[in-house]
Amino acid sequence: MNSLWIVLMLSTFSTSFSLVGGNDEDVKLVQLSVQSFVKAADERNTKRLDEVMHDECRVVLNRQFGSKELSIINKALYLQLIQEEKLGGDQRAVHFCTPLW
Repeated sequence: MNSLWIVLMLSTFSTSFSLVGGNDEDVKLVQLSVQSFVKAADERNTKRLDEVMHDECRVVLNRQFGSKELSIINKALYLQLIQEEKLGGDQRAVHFCTPLW
C-alpha cells in the first residue's frame, strides 16, 4: 500500500510538470525528493525529514493506529510521531513509473 501512495504522488507531480512544460531534470528532482523523504522516514531520521519536508507539509494517515478514520497531520506532529517510533521504521522500495498518457 505504501508504494501505491508513492506512485500516485509521483504521477501527480509528473503530470503537473508535463502540463506546465516540465523537463526530465524536473522529474529527476521530484524523484530525488521522494526517495529522500522515504529513506528518511524509513530510517526515522527526523533531522533529514525536517530538511526535506516543507514547513506547511501535511501528511495523510489512512486508518492509522487501528482507527477507521482518515487523519491529516502537520509536519511537527509527523516528526514527533517518527521520533516516538509510532511511525516510520519500514523498509520500502520506491519504483517510479512513466505515465501512459
